[in-house]
Amino acid sequence: TGDPRIMEHAELTKEIRELEAMKRGHERSYLNAQRSLANTKADIAQREKALALYEQDIGLVTETKGDLFQMRLDTSSLSGEVKERKAAGEAIRNQILSELRYHWGRESVRIDLGAMSGFQLYAMGSKSDKGLEAQFFLEGAAHYSIGGSKRVTADSDPVGLVRGIENILSNIPGVKKNTELVLAQKRADVERLERQ
Repeated sequence: TGDPRIMEHAELTKEIRELEAMKRGHERSYLNAQRSLANTKADIAQREKALALYEQDIGLVTETKGDLFQMRLDTSSLSGEVKERKAAGEAIRNQILSELRYHWGRESVRIDLGAMSGFQLYAMGSKSDKGLEAQFFLEGAAHYSIGGSKRVTADSDPVGLVRGIENILSNIPGVKKNTELVLAQKRADVERLERQ
């Protein structure tokens, strides 16, 4: 029909629908930005707490290369200060094997081993389809570990076990530095999100 009002009504209705869709899109975008801002601020708060713990621990880190190696063990086969990696690793390996021998569940069990550089040393041990496994941790104000669980057998290299623990210790400054870098990026994200 040739009534121009009908054509104008159809065009205006289409334009209203497009504007309403744009409004809904803008509202969704705004809500997503607000949610992202809140999540980023919460993440920053959590990382700042972690950084404060890392800063407490950083002073405990000591060098363990070569003859500087030293750890205190509290195992059934060796107790006290140990300066030989092989002896320390054998005692750690034996303690893990002993503690997990009669552990029948798949859940992890904490095995306290001693201390290194002012940090408590422990392993979380468990049984899996692969056999006995342990993941090592150093505990100061925060807990530190590298990688996941490793299989532990009577043939496990004792020096390799100790080197893994030394790697955890030497990586603590890197954990702190990485947290500082991530915090800087998250703070920049907050600034960007607040401008949106």
